Amino acid sequence: MKKKKQPPVLLQLEEEHLTALTCALEVYSRLRCGQVRMALSAAFYDKQLSWEELSALESVVKVLAFRGEDIIKHSGASYGVGKNPESFSATLAFEIKKVIDQYKHYQYNDGYRVISSVDGDGLLSSWSGVAKPAIVGFKPEKRFLIPKQHHARVEELQADKSNWDALWDYIHKIYKKKPLPRGNLIRIECVNTLWYVIVEAPYKLKND
Repeated sequence: MKKKKQPPVLLQLEEEHLTALTCALEVYSRLRCGQVRMALSAAFYDKQLSWEELSALESVVKVLAFRGEDIIKHSGASYGVGKNPESFSATLAFEIKKVIDQYKHYQYNDGYRVISSVDGDGLLSSWSGVAKPAIVGFKPEKRFLIPKQHHARVEELQADKSNWDALWDYIHKIYKKKPLPRGNLIRIECVNTLWYVIVEAPYKLKND
């Protein structure tokens, strides 16, 4: 009998919850992969545990939790997230964390993607095979309102689908003094009678 697909569960959180949640996901994901030292370092970031102390804790937890498995035979060995049966739940936790990390990255950087940070990457593919988690209402993009005096002309050019170059030439003239940021994709969209230029994953350098 085929398993019935369940509807997605919507979870309402405050911004303050996300830091604790991402830390918990990081710790769990690393523990399940056998990266005990790194998991403990993330969990007890405020305890100033030494490398030797973390290693001592790891030696106990790893030997007991992974007894009989190959990763205890070599120092530093662990499973990785991905298509590993041993790390399936770790992969799920990792995928959730990547989605939240991307959201926090764009919120912190005023809707921009800082290209020197991997946090803005998001979840590129679902290794677990489970549908990608998503934050409702969030997209890695930024809207730029086209000045209202240009709306009629933009709407006219938008309607003429045979000459996209004329539309984009007009848009670039509008933003000549303050050019639009680069991104993965750029489009023009009407939202509630207002015209916007929308840049997907607009990026800037760290020091911009």
